[in-house]
Amino acid sequence: MSTLAENVTRWLGRVELLARGVDERRRAAVLCLEGGDPFGAREHALALLVEVPRSPVGLAILAEACEALGLDDEVVGALRSLCASAPWRGELWVRLAEALMRVGAPAAEVAKVLENAVGSDTEPLARRRALLLLFDIDLRAGDVWRATHWLDALRFQASEPDVVLRRIEVALLVGDRVELASLIDGMGEPAVLDGRGALALGRTRWMLGRPGALDLLLRAFLLEAGGAKEALASFLASSRDVVEVKRIKDVLDASGEVGDPSFAVALALSEGREEDARRALAVIARAGDTEAARSLLGIALDRKDVGALAAAVDVLGDASPRDGVVVLHAHRAVQDGRFEDALVVLDEATVDGTSAGAMAHELRAKAFSGWLDRGGEDAFRSVLAELRRAAGVLDRLDLIAACEALVVEQRTPLRVAVVGEFNAGKSTFINALLGADVAPTGILPTTSSLHFLRWAQDPFVRIVAMDGADRIVPHEGLKAALRDLQVASVVVREVHICAPIERLRLIEVLDTPGFNAPDMDHIAAASRAVREAHVALWVLDGTQALKDSERTVLARIADIGTPVQVIVNKRDRIDPARVDAVMSHVRDGIASVGLASMADVVCFSARRALEGRLGDLDAARSSCWDDVEAVVSSAIVNRSGVLRERALRRKARCIAEELAVDHEMKLRATRQEDPTQDLVSSALRLLNLDRSQCERVVARWDAPSTTLRDDLRPLHVAGVGGADVNALAFADARLLARMTEPTVRALSDVAGVPAPLESLVREAVLPVLRGASASMRTLDGIGDLLCWRVVRACAVASYDRMMTAHADATVANRVDPQWLRLRALVEALRAGQMESESKESRANTRSQACAVIV
Repeated sequence: MSTLAENVTRWLGRVELLARGVDERRRAAVLCLEGGDPFGAREHALALLVEVPRSPVGLAILAEACEALGLDDEVVGALRSLCASAPWRGELWVRLAEALMRVGAPAAEVAKVLENAVGSDTEPLARRRALLLLFDIDLRAGDVWRATHWLDALRFQASEPDVVLRRIEVALLVGDRVELASLIDGMGEPAVLDGRGALALGRTRWMLGRPGALDLLLRAFLLEAGGAKEALASFLASSRDVVEVKRIKDVLDASGEVGDPSFAVALALSEGREEDARRALAVIARAGDTEAARSLLGIALDRKDVGALAAAVDVLGDASPRDGVVVLHAHRAVQDGRFEDALVVLDEATVDGTSAGAMAHELRAKAFSGWLDRGGEDAFRSVLAELRRAAGVLDRLDLIAACEALVVEQRTPLRVAVVGEFNAGKSTFINALLGADVAPTGILPTTSSLHFLRWAQDPFVRIVAMDGADRIVPHEGLKAALRDLQVASVVVREVHICAPIERLRLIEVLDTPGFNAPDMDHIAAASRAVREAHVALWVLDGTQALKDSERTVLARIADIGTPVQVIVNKRDRIDPARVDAVMSHVRDGIASVGLASMADVVCFSARRALEGRLGDLDAARSSCWDDVEAVVSSAIVNRSGVLRERALRRKARCIAEELAVDHEMKLRATRQEDPTQDLVSSALRLLNLDRSQCERVVARWDAPSTTLRDDLRPLHVAGVGGADVNALAFADARLLARMTEPTVRALSDVAGVPAPLESLVREAVLPVLRGASASMRTLDGIGDLLCWRVVRACAVASYDRMMTAHADATVANRVDPQWLRLRALVEALRAGQMESESKESRANTRSQACAVIV
């Protein structure tokens, strides 16, 4: 590999040394370096620089010699002078940045030096090294988004191990498990002494639950990789494996770190010794070790340990991370039953995919569950208000109306959908249930309308048609009216049969089309009825109970989640010796599709029951209708409040899920349409402008610079040149007025910056031109400013401005609080439904067991 002195000699030559007759001194210095004598090389280089001050070759030899001797301060001085001699050589800037890092220079100073080395005309290896170092600086500063954009400039080397390593570090920081899973195989095993690689791979395996995480974390800790101590402490705190804990303790004992407060806290937490953890934290507080407290805070968030979180926040005080403080305040609000306050506080914590985000999500779900657990109309109204707010944001008027309908539904009778195949006897069953001939029987399966049977003081029927005109007819005129509408090709949507029947004060009945009807609209209408109902009564034809077509539809109903009571009709047509076999077949069949009947299946005759309700006592006794009444009363009517609330929650969950999907699609569309998505690509093009592109911008300055010189000619004619302050101020104002817009347009055209982003270029160009103008000492100096280096400065400043804008936009739009609320509300509603169904299942099991015993 070529030495720095050889490279500088090749770039700049040694003519000046030959001219002054001191090339022998250079040769002697080079021989000392080659012979392993950096002291001699340094003496020759210093002597050379005395004879030829600021000689690039002498500076290069001095820098190499001092690097070998560890004299980094002298290295920095030599490289600064060398960079001034050859500022276009990116390799020199990278070398200077590395020297500054060794002397502990501020990160901002190092980054500024490195930015001089990322132009596309820089030697590729040096440019690559500069981009990776810039990434490391920004990542250490916690600026994930800016760090990521340095990696974007290496997109063609994205599969190389050191780039993959840094992509993994970003994914770890934001908790992106999907990205980690896609990257882990491309990283490979780190070298034995690669502590950074071992730490990244160990943390990745830990997060993904893959084996070998502890070995890598221990290696990183022993190699003193940055962040390894905190990662090992977090692993220890979360581990419940005795063997793992012992291995870590042995390593800590051997390294003398077992008494470190952060490890003491982690060990106490891993062993469940909360009080010991608090005492260790007190040690941290007394020692003022805020880094250990930050480690504890991370552990507390990972483990969702509120006590440890509170203690860490107490130690850190105002320095506590904002999201940790927000989560702690929200937890206290949830504990106090102040659920609305908790949700408002959590709106400030819009992180997602991190430990704090996971804890915030859990607290949101607990707050919504707290609302639901209170029960009653007021609690459910709070949930509906949340849904209405989200629906309003998404402009979903249909879902706003659905929320309003649920408010009304809280006070309506229990809605029971009677479902089954055509000719199963659904309408006859309804008439028997109500004790009156109100549900129309014998209608052919040619209508997909739902029939609602409701209480009213006077009997009448309202037919709701798709043409928008409702028809009011008497009960006895319903069949004729439906036939007439069918002949006229008028589609009927709903039929409302109202009657002064006392049972309809308690339940509202939906008579549905048969599922085995030839029209798919019938299946859709019946499915809609099941969704709208609080309870579904499935009527099976006992003479051919539970055919394959019924199994398919029953499985579909099970997916909907509406509670179902299965009843078997037409007992009068079944051989009494076969009744038990039919019932056993039905029970096994509904269990096979994952459906649980609310109470045990009963077998009856709706036809005989209706005859009995109309006065035939023998028919009443043989119908087994009492079994049906017992099920309807105990499993449905007496539990109407519970069933209604369960149905309302299910419907609210469906609304919430639909809103969540819509919200996610809206966010994706917004991200795709957002002009800030062009920021990264435009910024990188500006950053990578080479000299020829900069010269193209300079060429575009010809016309405005001519105008500028014309503006300044009167000053020359009047003899006001020189260093006159007023003249320079005038020249400065004219330069900004004449050159700003042409520079913005030319720079945008050459770099391909979209028109909406030109304002950012303008914001960057103005201060650069103002600074360049301020460096003028005479009016004649204006010509010196109009060069490619000023264009380059404008391009780099534009890059910085765009990256800042992108970071601001990303943070501002990173996660929408409304989206986070919806996700948590869906989870709370699902959890409530699952708990309710679990209780229902246990109750059914007990009641059926009692029935068997009896």
